[in-house]
Amino acid sequence: MSLHPDEMPYADAPPEIIAAMNGRPPTVQQWRAISHDLTPCAIVAGAGSGKTAVMAARVVYLTLEKLALPSQILCLTFTNKAAEELANRVRNAVAHLGLPEGEEATVLTYHAFAERLLDDYGLRMGLEAGPMLLTAAHKWQLASSLFSDRTFEHLEVRTVPYTVRQMLQLADHCSNHLVTPEQLRAQAIEWAAHVEPK
Repeated sequence: MSLHPDEMPYADAPPEIIAAMNGRPPTVQQWRAISHDLTPCAIVAGAGSGKTAVMAARVVYLTLEKLALPSQILCLTFTNKAAEELANRVRNAVAHLGLPEGEEATVLTYHAFAERLLDDYGLRMGLEAGPMLLTAAHKWQLASSLFSDRTFEHLEVRTVPYTVRQMLQLADHCSNHLVTPEQLRAQAIEWAAHVEPK
């Protein structure tokens, strides 16, 4: 089975880009994303296709081409885990470019970036500065408080920590898939009607 031309390795990739791609040359498609000019561009790719490596290689490319320094680049992702992995990849990718000490890209989740914007510019928009997003500890505490002195008709709570963990995981999934509390509630009511004994 032969590869589509876009899936072939891009032969002229600089060694710094190959290093950022974990030692593999980017495909032609990946190179297009890495070397895209400074205009908006959407990349649609499935899990495990190398998006994180491409983002790290993009930071290297912009730095090598003197289009931007890492400190002028913002990388956004959805989860804390993905942000941590991307930050490590970007840091490792630019480590050998001879940049000044502390020259790093900003890597955040969308939520953390929004929180930073609110902290920095909230007063200009008439919003009070201060914590507006819940920390993991606050989420845990709030979710745990829901189980004190309550009886649930359709849920058996054997261990509160397990149930809280599941609830917070569900909240994250809903947030990531843009499911509103109202949609979740409607779905839960529909599900409860099907499982309720007649």
